[in-house]
Amino acid sequence: MKRIYKAVAVDEIEGGFSVTLDGRLVRSPARRELTVPNRPLAEAVAAEWDCQKETIDPKNMPMMSLLATATDRVGTQRDHVIDTIVGYAGSDLICYWAEHPADLVQRQFETWRPLLDWCAESLGARFEMTIGIMPVQQSTEAMKAIGDVVARYDDLPMTALYELTAISGSVVIG
Repeated sequence: MKRIYKAVAVDEIEGGFSVTLDGRLVRSPARRELTVPNRPLAEAVAAEWDCQKETIDPKNMPMMSLLATATDRVGTQRDHVIDTIVGYAGSDLICYWAEHPADLVQRQFETWRPLLDWCAESLGARFEMTIGIMPVQQSTEAMKAIGDVVARYDDLPMTALYELTAISGSVVIG
């Protein structure tokens, strides 16, 4: 897509901020109005638009992509997104530990154990761990605790959590 706008701006609107191109509101791919919850994020999105040269390359616009996904997908399919994120808890990457080599086992312990402890203490989600790749069943209580936490997020942070969870294979890491 060719860049046809000259000026990028951030405007304060009801409920947050907007990004405009030559005075026209930036919209999502589904043509929904984008309301950005805070000025720093609006400025980051505006900077992505402003950095585009002759051709607009969405791959170079991660903040815009996150905002559009939150607006077009998470906001319209909230329950499905929550279920998908919670589904990762059932087979969370950090519940599957190596048996060897010893340095990997040590790194897993040092890196993942504090995360699992944090989940248990702060979220009430106690995960079962195993050595190897054979499936381990997570408790109903742990799954519910994760679901309760995820459901409290607004659409934008939930979108970020979804992306981080999918990339890492772990809702705990996300």
